[in-house]
Formats: sequence, C-alpha cells, structure tokens
Amino acid sequence: MPEDGGGVKRMLDIGCGPGNSTAVLRERYPHAEILGVDSSPDMIEAARKAYPDIDFQLCDVSTHR
Repeated sequence: MPEDGGGVKRMLDIGCGPGNSTAVLRERYPHAEILGVDSSPDMIEAARKAYPDIDFQLCDVSTHR
C-alpha cells in the first residue's frame, strides 16, 4: 500500500464481517473516516465489540439505493 500522508479522507469497507479488515484499514489510514458495513447483524455486533473506535453499520448493499 502507498504511504498515507493524510490524503485519504473517507473509506467504505463493504462486507466488513467482524471488522478485521476494517481494523487494518484504520491502522493504515489513521486520519480517514472509515465505515464498515455488512448485512449480518451478528457480524456488525462482533465488529462493534472488537473495534469500538470504528463506525460499523448494518447494510445490505445488494438492496441499498
């Protein structure tokens, strides 16, 4: 991944599951606003518990407009 000089402002992790990949994005892009979304309530609950400093939302992107 390229160095982040703060140029990345916003990121969306679609299908974030329990938040593991979203946490990697947070480490790599500490200045970015990051949102993790998943269609599974259980996965969103696990992500929120594991990474309370990251925003996670329930969303089924296959039906979202």
